[in-house]
Amino acid sequence: MQQVICDSSTALISRRQQLKAAGESRRLLVGITGGPGSGKSELALAICREVNRVSGQEICRVVGMDGWHYSRAELDKFPDPVDAHQRRGAHDTFDAAAYHTFVERLRTSSGGDTIRAPSFSHSLKDPVADDIVIGPEHQIVLIEGLYVALDVEPWASAARLLDERWVILLHEQLAEERIWRRHVASGICNDESTARSRAVNNDIPNGRFLLSRLVDTTRVIESVEDPVLAPNSNFPISAPAPSKSIPEPAANNPALVIASPFFQHEIIDKVIRQTPGTDMKTTLALLASKVRLCEDDLASTATSSGDDKPRSIEKLLEARMAYASCLMEDVQIGKAEAEALKLLEYGKGIERQNGETEYPHRTIQVARKTQVYALDLLREIDESLGKQGRVKRWDEQKAKLLERTTRQEAPSS
Repeated sequence: MQQVICDSSTALISRRQQLKAAGESRRLLVGITGGPGSGKSELALAICREVNRVSGQEICRVVGMDGWHYSRAELDKFPDPVDAHQRRGAHDTFDAAAYHTFVERLRTSSGGDTIRAPSFSHSLKDPVADDIVIGPEHQIVLIEGLYVALDVEPWASAARLLDERWVILLHEQLAEERIWRRHVASGICNDESTARSRAVNNDIPNGRFLLSRLVDTTRVIESVEDPVLAPNSNFPISAPAPSKSIPEPAANNPALVIASPFFQHEIIDKVIRQTPGTDMKTTLALLASKVRLCEDDLASTATSSGDDKPRSIEKLLEARMAYASCLMEDVQIGKAEAEALKLLEYGKGIERQNGETEYPHRTIQVARKTQVYALDLLREIDESLGKQGRVKRWDEQKAKLLERTTRQEAPSS
């Protein structure tokens, strides 16, 4: 994750300088969301340290959303206190209105004032009021927490006041593995079976709830294992969890949000679709992530029967075509050509396998569409380079492909 930390800090410093150049004195506000036990706190702190190091002064401050937990005394006043304590960490067990007021003040202030935020004490198991000081020197504020991008009011209104909303993705199967191991290591559960049950029935559904209700995100980060982000504090209460503090082992610390492959695809597509101004580097990174997700999906269907494998093939081909188009648009001719050649061979391979595998008609259509796309792209590349011999070759292959398609799809007499 070191590259993510460096890239993030550089981007934040640049964004703040742009605000300053535009005559805006307000602070830059960034929300970082992650699932239960995601390591988002450690990632936020690492980015903050890097921003301050590069800047040569303390211009960045991290605020944890955990400070807006209702206290235990306040939970005692709920209609069902027992249920409220058991669910502590659910979005309705936070003082969301107070959090919204805080973010609104951050957004509307000139940046030259001092604002205080609560923290969360794991020894007291309660918030500590006004414990975090955001001074005039803190021109970048990172707010990390489970619900900083939740599309449920008033969280959603607060989220839209942020300049950036980042979400960190991890494949659900890996998330489950990390979570149950953490539960056993921390003593929450005594054995793997109980720990897996807790992960599957509590943590994973909570992550799905979050990812199905996100305000438009501006950046997607893929999780990787990284000991650099090993936590040095107790596990923050940021989702329904036992009331005791939980030391999180360094070996299992992810910077992640729990995401099923379906939701990962949805989020990446949403970011590309709803942020047309996204720079080409970011778009390429998102599309490359989507290709990898599609490859993982296809690999997981290797022994599957039914419709899973054909659909995974179709999604992979569509993702690779989008990626190749973006490479071409970014004038990365060599990479675009290599991607086009892969697509051409992949499409041919699907057709060759069809006799044995009996793919659905739509899958064969996508495979042929992929070949036509690849041939057109290769033709465009070689024509721009003046390679007329190769242009003729691609034209001939396309003509044969279209003739074969017409012949095979013609109704039999």
